This record gives sequence, C-alpha cells and structure tokens, in this order.
Amino acid sequence: MVSIWWLVAAFLLGGSAGMLLMVLMQLVGSLPESSTPTIDLPGTAG
Repeated sequence: MVSIWWLVAAFLLGGSAGMLLMVLMQLVGSLPESSTPTIDLPGTAG
C-alpha cells in the first residue's frame, strides 16, 4: 500500500515544479522579443 506521505510529497513537488515553470514562462514572455533566443516549444503560440 502506498503511504499517504508519498502522495503528499508528490503533490507538493509537482505543485512547486508547476509554479516554477509558470513563473519562468511569464519571465520569458515579458522579455523583449529581440533578446529572446528562438526556441520552438510545443504548445506555445507564435
């Protein structure tokens, strides 16, 4: 049986990773277009 602590740890780690990813995407999106390297990420418009 999976311990509840493993589920809590996975949930917290996943949530923090998602938050960091969102913050990074917002920082990259706020930069001027000329200074950002051309990286084709799937799921991003443009």
